[in-house]
Amino acid sequence: KTRKEKLELSLMHLFDGHRQSHALKDSSEETNAVAYAIPTFQMPTSFMGRSLRFRSDVEATRHLLHFAAKSAQSASVRLSSAYLNITPNLLSALSLYGKESGGAPYILTAGATSHGFAPKVNSQSSKNVGIVDKIKSTIPQAFLTLVKEAAQSMVSNGGKILLYDRTGWTFHAKGIWITENDDHDESSDGP
Repeated sequence: KTRKEKLELSLMHLFDGHRQSHALKDSSEETNAVAYAIPTFQMPTSFMGRSLRFRSDVEATRHLLHFAAKSAQSASVRLSSAYLNITPNLLSALSLYGKESGGAPYILTAGATSHGFAPKVNSQSSKNVGIVDKIKSTIPQAFLTLVKEAAQSMVSNGGKILLYDRTGWTFHAKGIWITENDDHDESSDGP
């Protein structure tokens, strides 16, 4: 087998969720799970020359959002992504959580000063900045443009996009939190 085929088999074994779900079902102990960790993997299909034999991170995220929206009458979703690039498929899945369901989506992402590609402050003269550094310094603004476009769709559905900006810090949190809304919860206006 080639190295790529060995890698794929290894990843298929790692991301086989059936083993974990069977272990939970077969357990004699009753579990009241409050959270699940779902490992995902992102690899371009061009790497293998074909589709992967397991769900990509994009497919897993979309499936999770659709499943949770169908399972709970009123659920809310909070998503955190350092490099926010909301695809039309993700926007569509997030639109399932809106004003009508009582759980409009909130997204937290990096602002311009806390973005991983934000220009680094150092003692070197700006004359010594290379072309690569100049190009990299435009990336935060490009992402903010994507964020503004996504926000237009999200806000009309009751959602919000929040930016983390803190000088000297890099925002790199990733995750999805889906919760069933409690009708008795008085603090449903905020994240």
